[in-house]
Amino acid sequence: MTTTGDILNERKNTHGDFEKGAQDFAQLMRPVVEKWLAGAISNVNFYGLTMANAKQVRILNGDSSHADHYIDAANYFTLAGGLYKASNNETKYAMKTASHCADGVRMNEINVSIPYSLFKCIFYCFVSEHLKTTCGTAKFAIRTVKEYWILLDGESREDIVSLCKSPNNAKLALQEIQNFEEWAIKNRNAKRDCNISRQLVDVLPVVNLGDTKQ
Repeated sequence: MTTTGDILNERKNTHGDFEKGAQDFAQLMRPVVEKWLAGAISNVNFYGLTMANAKQVRILNGDSSHADHYIDAANYFTLAGGLYKASNNETKYAMKTASHCADGVRMNEINVSIPYSLFKCIFYCFVSEHLKTTCGTAKFAIRTVKEYWILLDGESREDIVSLCKSPNNAKLALQEIQNFEEWAIKNRNAKRDCNISRQLVDVLPVVNLGDTKQ
């Protein structure tokens, strides 16, 4: 059975020492917290900067050449700054939002309409983190990617193939990830469905949250 100590030791080379990282994280977060408490930045800014700082800590304490750290940080900065928001002519997609049981069964599922750029950013982060965590989450990520593959553009498909090669992926899921990588390469040129009026699932009407204010 994998213990917390095993996970920390396994990821120390890429993520750095956890306790040393905690000290650097506290230093990075001090001005962010002060600005947030003063009302100078929004909750969205605060959340995005927090997650980005966590990735910066891994760069400072772990493997500074590890590409995933920079990609993840860039994605969180994109979310923090609202840079993902669609222009007037940008494609929007219906995206499922759900809570999941341990066995992956969807519960309380709804649909929301979001810009493709946000879908792409969130999806990348989702796959990256789930492939790294446990065998169960890796398998869930693989099932989800296959379900949404038809929506992904060429760049997103190539990014996901690259994620399969990460040395930080869950050790107990390496065979499943390798099999999925072969599937993804085989299907990288599969026709993309850009019919934006099509809902992915027929659960609830799509809700457009584009004008919702924080």
